[in-house]
Amino acid sequence: MSTTMVLFVVLMILYVGGTIIFSSIQARKTDEGTLEDWFIAGRKMTFVGVGLTMAAAWLDMATVFLNTGGAYGVGISAIWYLAGAEMIVFLLLGFWLGKRIRRIPMISQPEMLEKRYSPIIRPLYSIIWIISLSGYAALSFYVFQETFAHFFGFGPITSAVICLAIVLGYQMVGGFTSVVYADYIQAGLVIVGTAVLGIFAASSAGGVSNVIAQVPADFLNPIGIGGGAVLVLLISLVPAFLVEPTAWARVASAKSDKDMTKGMTLSFLIYIPVCAFTLFAGLAAYTLYPTWTQSPDLIAVQMAQDFFSPVVSALVLVGIMAALISSFSAFMFAANMTLTYDFIPDIYRRVTGKIIPESSYRNLNRAGLVVIGVLASFIAVQMPSLLDILLFSGSIAGSGIFFPVMAMFFWKRATHQGALWSFILGSGLTIIWYIMGSPYGVAPILVGMPLSLISLVIISFMTKEPTAEQLEGFYLS
Repeated sequence: MSTTMVLFVVLMILYVGGTIIFSSIQARKTDEGTLEDWFIAGRKMTFVGVGLTMAAAWLDMATVFLNTGGAYGVGISAIWYLAGAEMIVFLLLGFWLGKRIRRIPMISQPEMLEKRYSPIIRPLYSIIWIISLSGYAALSFYVFQETFAHFFGFGPITSAVICLAIVLGYQMVGGFTSVVYADYIQAGLVIVGTAVLGIFAASSAGGVSNVIAQVPADFLNPIGIGGGAVLVLLISLVPAFLVEPTAWARVASAKSDKDMTKGMTLSFLIYIPVCAFTLFAGLAAYTLYPTWTQSPDLIAVQMAQDFFSPVVSALVLVGIMAALISSFSAFMFAANMTLTYDFIPDIYRRVTGKIIPESSYRNLNRAGLVVIGVLASFIAVQMPSLLDILLFSGSIAGSGIFFPVMAMFFWKRATHQGALWSFILGSGLTIIWYIMGSPYGVAPILVGMPLSLISLVIISFMTKEPTAEQLEGFYLS
């Protein structure tokens, strides 16, 4: 084994062990045994915790690899593949939607939808979120699998076991609070790792001025992929991310509105240098590997291995692993929360007429983590690329869920029938369109999303207005 790999293994052991110990200790200090403590950290997070965990959750290796690999192929406009939409959502949550979410004293989004619309909404929406969030988790697992196959020759099953073992190590002990404190370490490693990647990539490629002179002129155009392509990506991603449960959990975890706003702003600010470093690393890779034919997802890893010293390479690789694990953990937890807090208890109540005791939720949640981990791993193996996974997961959520969720806060006339059919028709058509291979070259969300809105409006006007009890608490006076 090379010196780089030895250092990488040692640092990974220290990182994993330190993360599990630190996050578990911190979780035990604040855990009072309630469902809010387990699922949303007891609503006790300061803005630093909110900002770091939000950035760590979404600044995954899908973001970093899409920035680096994308910049190698199209230039800095690769930011719109993912990171640009995420940054827009941070600001929208922090300054617009987040305070409305926090007004509702409930833990999950499906729980809110049940109160605002109808009990039938909760399990149906939960199914889509379980699939979609598992898909987001699959993004990180996809790259984790590629990286471990590249360095160690591990297959998908071995990679899944390693990744799951690390994540389950701290999630099993402290729930969402452990996730938040683990992200303190993981966010720091991501920031350091990407900074080192960008700086050493520029140096290896002959400096900033040489890189700029070598790449095609349109690589420096922020919308080099075309205005139409940018618009489709933003339409596909921003609505889905804005209603995405991992973000809502972090909004709810803040101890005050002020901490929530400052936390989302901090996430936005963390993204700026990380995106700059990874995009520039991709431009540098263009000059270093003019005939690269392998997966662009691995070009950052290969660059670190070929041009950096063993210590620097090991540090970059650990930063990559930290980002992968953090994001995999965040989306696994959110998908599992939907499964074990919303879906299973609701079905159990409908079938048996009984309510699952609050004391049983934690063990149920622990078992669900394994189920979600296996599902995410399966999606990663089946999908052909990061962008395919991303657009599939974002499209089915954004097309069927966005408008009913927005109406929950902004349109009093929306009815449960309108929300239900908006969801069924919007998500259903999107899935069918995706399976058909996007006929006529039209993106699935551009078909499903308009149908979702039309269905919501027309059917709501055709059905009985919601009651005062359904509207209570959702609308600002």
